[in-house]
Amino acid sequence: MAIPLGFLSRLAIPLVVAALYWNGPGEIDLGQQAQIFESTMRLADQVLFEAQNEVNSTSQTFDYIIVGAGTAGSLLANLLSEANNSVILLEAGGDPNPILDIPYAHADVFWRTRIMDWNYTTVKQNRSCLYKFDGNCWWPRGKALGGTTSINVGVYNRCLRKDYDSWANFTGDSSWSWENLKGILNDIEDYHGAYEDDNNGNHGQNGEVYVGKVDYLPGLEVLKEALTEKGIPIGDLDGGEIQYGFSTVDYNIKDGMRWSSYKSHLEPALSRSNLVVERYATAHKILFNGTQAIGVEYERHGSMLEAFARKEIIVSAGAVESPKLLLLSGIGPKDHLDSLNISTLVDLPVGKYLQEHPGMDILGKDNVGFVLNTTFGMNLKDPELVMQFIENGTGPFNSYSRNPRLMKGYLNSSFNSDKDWPENYIFVYEKFTERGDGLPPQEEVYFTVELMRSTTTGSVKLASTDPHDKPLIDPNFFEDPTDIDRMIDAIEVMLDVFFNSTAYQQQGITMFEPFELCSVEEGHLFLSREYWRCYIHQFGDPHFHTTSTCRMGPGPEVAVVDSMLRVFGTQNLRVVDSSVIPFAPTGNPNMPIVAVAQRAAQLILNDDSDLK
Repeated sequence: MAIPLGFLSRLAIPLVVAALYWNGPGEIDLGQQAQIFESTMRLADQVLFEAQNEVNSTSQTFDYIIVGAGTAGSLLANLLSEANNSVILLEAGGDPNPILDIPYAHADVFWRTRIMDWNYTTVKQNRSCLYKFDGNCWWPRGKALGGTTSINVGVYNRCLRKDYDSWANFTGDSSWSWENLKGILNDIEDYHGAYEDDNNGNHGQNGEVYVGKVDYLPGLEVLKEALTEKGIPIGDLDGGEIQYGFSTVDYNIKDGMRWSSYKSHLEPALSRSNLVVERYATAHKILFNGTQAIGVEYERHGSMLEAFARKEIIVSAGAVESPKLLLLSGIGPKDHLDSLNISTLVDLPVGKYLQEHPGMDILGKDNVGFVLNTTFGMNLKDPELVMQFIENGTGPFNSYSRNPRLMKGYLNSSFNSDKDWPENYIFVYEKFTERGDGLPPQEEVYFTVELMRSTTTGSVKLASTDPHDKPLIDPNFFEDPTDIDRMIDAIEVMLDVFFNSTAYQQQGITMFEPFELCSVEEGHLFLSREYWRCYIHQFGDPHFHTTSTCRMGPGPEVAVVDSMLRVFGTQNLRVVDSSVIPFAPTGNPNMPIVAVAQRAAQLILNDDSDLK
């Protein structure tokens, strides 16, 4: 039994609108409302749990146990239960919060409350996150049905062909190549994005994962003109038309609302009698008979429970929690397990090879971007815009940011000449500010840079043997200084686009003032490479695309799972989520995770068929 979220989502729209437009004392606090929802849902689930006497029913048996209801777990729960298997899905969080289903509310709520989040931070870094976090980077990961797709900004990105081919080359299994996986991506998409009219068969339109577009992109044409002036290609990066250059940004948005993996795969399956979804259920340990995985020990509302599997246990808890669970279960580097007095079942490089995309906004003093002498944006408190969103889900409010993303792009550095596999990921934003006091509105443009393929990797380790303790996350950003040089190359390309193009010169573009810590206290010449090196150390932080901590590969010396996602040295145990991706993909990883999960479902069901 669960509270009907469709009904709550409809109620959330006027709540958000009221919060954005209410003036005077007693102003509605969206963050507070979101937290009240979280507390109410948890309490309701606990009352139902106790009323159904589940406390006294300490073990159950299913065909499959899935740990984690993120992108992969939701998809697998749907497909395995659809094939008439009994499935239990264990999720540490609860139902997604309907307030965050409204894109425009995301920035106003999530970053203030961190609801539906594991609230991780990293161990102290010496070369990143220095200014805002004193070296302890924020590390958001979704803790709810839908996982991180219930809290992220919903950017749709297939990443690049050579990403997938690198997986195939590393594993020695061609089934992971782009040629094999592109059909899976087409089949699972329902594409209605910016390139719908010139699709040319590069996207699917009958799948479960809805891809939509935003229509409030002030200043987009000027950006396109500037890129064209500089000879930078524009086209459909996700459809494979180009692999280098810029695209309009598509999103997992349907009818103006978030389209998470909860919406696409889990919600349609919740009524099945052979699918049991246990909310607020945190896995503590995988249970083994020898090296054969047989069950999971987990905690729910303070009670310890066990579930057993006839066929397989599938760990889909994400790139932080999946390695944590394996380590707690005795699967991981022997030296690390020995240090915690955990008996080693299988010595594997669990938690090693962590990869993440470091990046930052390129802004100046007081977070100001490049100022223009014209106006593209508008006052979003226009009642007509509100009605536009309520009636048909269009307009400025279906954007995940108050500063709209105009385009995304890929750029190379001087270290990489392969235009089919660039290593820098760019977003360009528009910012409109009503300044008041009789001053005219201020129009700005700025960009972010993310490094896609760092030359160094990080790790996830246990802090203790207590499952409640957060793991130790060390991204190890910028250990190799050439990683910073790669990013600076992209910054200089973008500065050329903005300041040496007729398109932006005609808009009166002006440079922001320097960030004083780097230009004054450190004494670096503004816009020099040393200035940017200082800036990246101060503001470079994770962009929440964690992968590779249980990566698949050719053998247990360098990988945790084989190319069929089976944990080396065990039976009936797989890992299926972003942690198995061998190398971080070039862009937002959700669609690659979808491809991994869809491929995993094929492998699991084929294995089951072979045993019958």
